[in-house]
Amino acid sequence: MSNKEEFGDDDEIDLKEIFRTLSLYKYFIIFCMVLFGILAFIMAYFKSNVYTTHMTMEIGILGTVKSGNDIVSKAISQSAEVNPDTEMEILKSRTLMAEAIALIDISHRYYKTNNMKEIELYEDNAPFDVNLTKGFNIKFDILPYDTGHYRIKNKTLNINFIYKYGEEVKDNNFKFTITLKKDRSIQPKEIYSFEVMDFDKSVYLGQKNLKIKVAGTYTTIIEITKVDKVAERAPKIANALANAYIKRNIKKRTMEASKTLSFVDIELNKITNELKTASLNLENFKKNIKTVNFDTKSEIIMKRLGDIEIELSKLNIELSMVESLYSRIKVSKNMESILINGLFSNDIIPLSNIITILQQYRIKLETLKIDYTKDYPEVIKLQKEIKETKNILKSMVKNFRRNLLDRKKILKKSIKKEQYLIEKLAENEQIYHKLEQKFILNEKIYSYLLEKKASSLIAKASTVSRNRILDRANIAKKTGPNRTLIIIIGIFLGFIIGAMIAFVRGFIDDRIKNIEHIKKATNGVILGLVPSVKDMDKNENIGSLIVYDYPRSSFTESFRNIRSNLKFMMKSNSSKVLTITSTISGEGKTSISSNLAGIMSLTQKKVILINLDMRKPTLHLKFNLPNNRGISSVLSGYQVLKDVIQVTSNPYLDIISSGAIPPNPSELIHSEKMEEVIEELKNKYDIVMLDTPPSGLVTDAQLLMRISDAVIYVIRANYAKKEFLKNIDILSKDESISGFSIILNAVDNKDTGHGYGYGYYED
Repeated sequence: MSNKEEFGDDDEIDLKEIFRTLSLYKYFIIFCMVLFGILAFIMAYFKSNVYTTHMTMEIGILGTVKSGNDIVSKAISQSAEVNPDTEMEILKSRTLMAEAIALIDISHRYYKTNNMKEIELYEDNAPFDVNLTKGFNIKFDILPYDTGHYRIKNKTLNINFIYKYGEEVKDNNFKFTITLKKDRSIQPKEIYSFEVMDFDKSVYLGQKNLKIKVAGTYTTIIEITKVDKVAERAPKIANALANAYIKRNIKKRTMEASKTLSFVDIELNKITNELKTASLNLENFKKNIKTVNFDTKSEIIMKRLGDIEIELSKLNIELSMVESLYSRIKVSKNMESILINGLFSNDIIPLSNIITILQQYRIKLETLKIDYTKDYPEVIKLQKEIKETKNILKSMVKNFRRNLLDRKKILKKSIKKEQYLIEKLAENEQIYHKLEQKFILNEKIYSYLLEKKASSLIAKASTVSRNRILDRANIAKKTGPNRTLIIIIGIFLGFIIGAMIAFVRGFIDDRIKNIEHIKKATNGVILGLVPSVKDMDKNENIGSLIVYDYPRSSFTESFRNIRSNLKFMMKSNSSKVLTITSTISGEGKTSISSNLAGIMSLTQKKVILINLDMRKPTLHLKFNLPNNRGISSVLSGYQVLKDVIQVTSNPYLDIISSGAIPPNPSELIHSEKMEEVIEELKNKYDIVMLDTPPSGLVTDAQLLMRISDAVIYVIRANYAKKEFLKNIDILSKDESISGFSIILNAVDNKDTGHGYGYGYYED
């Protein structure tokens, strides 16, 4: 199975790669966490405290009272239909908040700067009072100068002057007086500021952070929540809003009762004059005729006629009120003040319900117009419902008026019939009964109107709000900010951003970092891993090998592992030609060659290492040997092979340095002499190792690969590019190259334990 198939697709999430990236950039991520933690701490420090208060109200608590025969029952008969949504919109309205703000003072704001943090002071906690008549919504800085003077500053207005406490400060933009409170000391080094807001801004801030909701699904209890930066101000605003709401409700109901009482008083004055006149006429008639002796039949007829006329008079009064009601409805004026409860018979109860619905629609429409335009869908819908309700109301009033007129016609016919009978009676008797009936009629109407006046007076006197406060808002409790949480979030955000940047840097970093990168991109055999050694670049020129100096190091153990793996890749009964190359210079090819040759020589096999990288020769430095003669001299024909072989401190290891740099190194390597030299060395040594030029820069190494028994391709971690793997994969599949394998050099120590366990051998 190939490496690509074994390790899956490139798109598969590699958790090990994720943790490796986090580990690689751990110090950067820690820096981001510390940085964001500090920023979060600063933000949390300067963030003002937040206080929250709650209160509850119950709306529509009077309920429905059935009308009885007594005056009190009729007077307090009310409808219990209350819509909590409508009431919530009223409580949220700017108009009601304006009424609430008019009851309290929240326009004055005082501040004190302490440890670079500005803290708002409530009115009682401020050391001075401000009486401002001009310059609203402008913030002034106050710096105490001495016990009797202060300095006022404002960068926008470019002012910086000293004034005396109690002295009026005037300018084109402001006018105010600052008075120092009694028994309050103020230090010269303290910094204060104040701002007096106009009414509109006060209303806006009153509505800010105000939440109103129904406490439950099936309740009429409303919960008011107010959030503010000052603990004492939050309940003050909430309570003022509730008081304004109750006050408005009482005012509305009192106004309705007052209009009803005014109408009754006008009618009562009229009937009082008529009653006096009727009484005087009856008394005068009795004196003139000096008798009141009428038979029983006449009394019955007159009584019946009187009852009809009383009914007709009541009907006329109702008809007069209906005419007034009908005219008001036709012109659609003063619809909100119509009150007909207790003035008509029970036949008009449906009409009363329609008027109540229309009034509720009107209130809701006025509430919506405060916050929305006439094109708002809810406003359009409500206007349509009002129009339809008006049409229904007009139709009902019109029908009720028609019924009254029909009844009036019937009563008039009955009166004419009874009058026909009365005409047969004696003229004096007839006149007497007419006068008497007129008096009785006026007396009963007078009593009727007195009853209505009493009902209206009781209704006005007993007017109470249909809403009540259940729990008043107390001192607000601190609900924020959670500074610990802010700092934790800042640190976590720093980790997220740091990790994201690390992953982006890791994504755009196209260097080969670990063995998984090689396995996913090539089918080449991984011969082994060589751990990173500190100061490796310096060690390359010290004249000794690490495998000799540090035999128990993980570095040396990695070469033992490579030596063992090579046994399975090369034939055991013949001389071995081993080519070592890389893509570019700087990948540690010469270091790998020299240390691998050294570890092989320790098994008492004769090894010779040839430096064929004649453009940048460094092999002789590893063994502290001269480079005045070498393979270039042999291939050029200036020297024989035996004269360029140099012995090392190990009797089983010899080297041939590159020699003088020739002008044509590629031609020398591709010459027949090169193959002759290799064949000659194979007869004398067990292993012939070729340190070739980088295969990615020149083609010299590729010829040597094809005449070798094994090829080792060196890749330096965190140095070689991933794009190099394409060419390496092609070479690994080339059938003309035998024993192709890869060594990953300079691997992080934590990655070298991938199946090898080098950590045990660390010195």
